[in-house]
Amino acid sequence: MKHTQTKQQILKNIVALESLATHENGLYLDTDGICGDLDGKHMSEYLAEIGYEVLSYRDTGRNGFVRLACGIAVSTNGFACMLKPS
Repeated sequence: MKHTQTKQQILKNIVALESLATHENGLYLDTDGICGDLDGKHMSEYLAEIGYEVLSYRDTGRNGFVRLACGIAVSTNGFACMLKPS
């Protein structure tokens, strides 16, 4: 499914994701125009479209959860955070 975000919204999200390391408690992305779902498929497609390598996505029961190769996790509600190394 194609998202309907403007270039400004996409750039805002990219800047937010790139600055995530300075936000200890995570941050919220602008999710307007991203088709919502509960398993994370659409969020993973959106993140791939804007240049991120998606490792996996899954349904957590409340939201979808997307893991990126760069160590970031994004929920379908827009919350993004750094994953701790395992």
